[in-house]
Amino acid sequence: MYLRVTRTQTAPTRLEAATASLKETASAIRKIPGNLGLVLLADKETGAGRTVSFWDSQEAMEASEEAAGGLRSQIAQTTGATVTGVERYDLAIEHRTAPPTANTFVRINTVEGSAQGLDAGLTFM
Repeated sequence: MYLRVTRTQTAPTRLEAATASLKETASAIRKIPGNLGLVLLADKETGAGRTVSFWDSQEAMEASEEAAGGLRSQIAQTTGATVTGVERYDLAIEHRTAPPTANTFVRINTVEGSAQGLDAGLTFM
């Protein structure tokens, strides 16, 4: 599985509008071939957000770049959010004890290192 993470920043008072805008746009995202869904992570205190879209292949994710960029711009203009970065990842490990649900909490740990150390890090995890 492949993921695209869009980092955004908006005023905390605009998070509700940003969430509503993404909900409206989600149907268009789901229609893009290869899309497996998305989640929005939001920090209500700072207005920071992460939208994670899931893709069945790297090719599908790459083919969706133009459409996703247009939808990102549309949401940013509608809500006053700023896109601060877009990153792409391979899903290396997934461990959950239950399906994800809205209004629960997520901890994000950002780890940086060399490509050579990736296998050792995954083994450790």
